[in-house]
Amino acid sequence: PRYRGTQVFYGKVSGSEDLAKHVQMTLNETLGSYHTRTAKKIPESIYLMKKVTCPAILVECGFLTHPEEESLLRTDTYQQKIAACIANALLTAPTGDVI
Repeated sequence: PRYRGTQVFYGKVSGSEDLAKHVQMTLNETLGSYHTRTAKKIPESIYLMKKVTCPAILVECGFLTHPEEESLLRTDTYQQKIAACIANALLTAPTGDVI
């Protein structure tokens, strides 16, 4: 319950880290003061990212174990805010980060 906030992970393919940093920064700036995480490399044990051959990120939108955040994540308004924030970050990513 002590952890909260969005977390962006990046894969091993070139371009993924820069994209993840941009998306993480956009989420942090848009969603509020407790969103202070930095983008992290995804562990090799995560199957989803093992076979990816293009720049890729994984966005964890919050922690269901944090009661206040769980309540937010259940609302359409917050879900739409996160989705719009991610879309905005992808649309404003530096050229070459998104294909």
